[in-house]
Amino acid sequence: MLKENIQRLLAKNLYANKIAYDWLFNKRTSIIQNLVDNFKNDDYLTSVEKLKVFKEKIDKDSLIFFTRNITWDNLHIYGIWEGLFSNYISNSNEYFKSPAIEHGLIFHNEVYRDVRYTARMSCATFSNFRKEIIQSKFKIPVFCVGPYINYSSFFYDQNYINLKKKNFGKTLLVFPTHSTDSADIDVNQNLFCSNLKKIATNFDTVLINTFWWNINDPLTYKLESEGYKIISCGFRDDVSFLPRLKSYFEISDLVMGDSIGTHVGYALSCNIPFCYVPSGTKVELKLVDEIKDLDFVKKQQNKIAAAFLWSDSITEKQKELCNYYWGNNLIKSKEEIKEIVEINNDLIKMTYGFTGLTYYMAKKLLKKYYHEDDFVKYKLLKDAL
Repeated sequence: MLKENIQRLLAKNLYANKIAYDWLFNKRTSIIQNLVDNFKNDDYLTSVEKLKVFKEKIDKDSLIFFTRNITWDNLHIYGIWEGLFSNYISNSNEYFKSPAIEHGLIFHNEVYRDVRYTARMSCATFSNFRKEIIQSKFKIPVFCVGPYINYSSFFYDQNYINLKKKNFGKTLLVFPTHSTDSADIDVNQNLFCSNLKKIATNFDTVLINTFWWNINDPLTYKLESEGYKIISCGFRDDVSFLPRLKSYFEISDLVMGDSIGTHVGYALSCNIPFCYVPSGTKVELKLVDEIKDLDFVKKQQNKIAAAFLWSDSITEKQKELCNYYWGNNLIKSKEEIKEIVEINNDLIKMTYGFTGLTYYMAKKLLKKYYHEDDFVKYKLLKDAL
């Protein structure tokens, strides 16, 4: 409770928030930044051995793998900020000038620390599904920008990707359900492998895109022993995470998974069909905030699962669902993203960084844009309110 009270207090002002987190977690942040610098150029399509050693050290030696600095995290997780906003911020140390980012499609009827405690003037998320949930609990402008993968670069150049496509032939990209440090999974390995085998017979190459936390799990080694190629997008704070993922989609012809998550909308956004194959995998959440609304979560996931069950092509129903949950129809132009950053900066100037003034000042700013005939910013902000 004390921790949350301190976080709430720091979230009242953007500048105080950044100074406090940078000071409190300077040592840990420096350690993780070194990891990012060390990992960001690694080619996990060639080998994941380095990632295996890293996870082994976490398990055996309690190696530090996160910062506790939520402002730094918001800048790095999955490399989303890098693709979305970095081109419009001249100095990465001024990342707070951009909106906070929700780091994936959250099915929970809740708003988490990405938004609550980063003391930003606004927030970026996928679609109106999340916008409505956020604003029902937290008064902040919310910009819907669609799937973040659209703003990411490729990890590999196009010539290398073309070469891999030629060498791999028809390629299946597989997403096993993953766990985290705050959630465990129970996997029916035999059923997973049996289902995979049914689909894999139609492909020349099968790539198992393993989440870094599960890189040394029994299922991973079983799949590797059966001849499938293990790859990964890297660890959570690796800024090359999304560029790797985007490259893997570019190489693949079909994506398969035994759970519904952010990767589903990403696949369709990259024009790759997704096939949902239930395999009895169970996820056990540990955080109270995530357990309390599981019925709501399952209701959303079940709607999506039904539309993708054993599918091998993109349907109109799937597109409709991806528009609603992922905002595949809400992708913004480079100019619009630039304007969103400028709107965020205008709010910083008007509020002096005090987040309690944000929504009130946003409405005043909306009128200002209207009277100045700045209709691009007017529409963007109006849609965000």
